[in-house]
Amino acid sequence: SNNVGYFGLAVDKVVFGGIINNTEPANNFGYTNFSCSHIGVMSKVSPNPIAVTISHTNTNSTAPIIVKGYIDYNENGTFEANELIFNGTSQSGTVGEVKNFTVNAPQTVEIGKVYRMRIAANSTSLTEAHMNCGTAFHIGDIEDYGVTFTNALTTDDLSITDFNIYPNPTNDFLNVTSSITTNKKIAIYDISGKQVLNMEQDTSSFSIDVSSLQTGSY
Repeated sequence: SNNVGYFGLAVDKVVFGGIINNTEPANNFGYTNFSCSHIGVMSKVSPNPIAVTISHTNTNSTAPIIVKGYIDYNENGTFEANELIFNGTSQSGTVGEVKNFTVNAPQTVEIGKVYRMRIAANSTSLTEAHMNCGTAFHIGDIEDYGVTFTNALTTDDLSITDFNIYPNPTNDFLNVTSSITTNKKIAIYDISGKQVLNMEQDTSSFSIDVSSLQTGSY
């Protein structure tokens, strides 16, 4: 973004797949990566609701605020036209407006794999070049999330929201706390979708040694 910081235009809140993430306008850092700490669960076989709250209170700009979402289904690191999952527009002066969308997953998604979802808001325009860092944002906010898919959105599938994972980022140990006391299967994937760690735990709190993993996003 050309303007990193509070400029009165931001994605304030994102709700989907068991995730409720509040990011107040004053905490608009231009880009925030929640793709590892906030992984939502969506259904492969039925529509998935997603709500995005946006604000545009910059009095120096009368241009509309545009909000779009993409999921990198083909995992090539680029958000393309056929990966657009929603598109909305509001006028300047908007404060805390909730935009409700529906996401329908293509049948090519793999169950259990974590995909990257990008949600962005910008004034004036919002193109694929903006979404892929090819063009600077005017006054904008970008947030990345993780998305995994199931064949049915059941209560058990949503149990991922019962986990707290910290610190993020880390270069040695990842701490996990959970209200789930039954046996848990844990897998870590790199950004290409390759599984790099697999383990099981039957305790509610434990640590994962990630010191052997190469520096990167997982």
